[in-house]
Amino acid sequence: MAGYSSRPLWQKLGLKAGQTAVCLNPPPDYYQMLGELPPRITFHETLPPAAAFIHLFTLSVAELEA
Repeated sequence: MAGYSSRPLWQKLGLKAGQTAVCLNPPPDYYQMLGELPPRITFHETLPPAAAFIHLFTLSVAELEA
């Protein structure tokens, strides 16, 4: 895993060019933390018919189970 820590967050998460991604309840600086994204990544805040990547943020088990 040499060099892993220097990779941008989007690479660590496995995002790839052209993917449809969903991010639910992101922290305020989430998109800044991802860094410069590869081309054609489309983020949604609701679930589209197909998504290659879903990132859910929650503060409680109760919210997760809802």
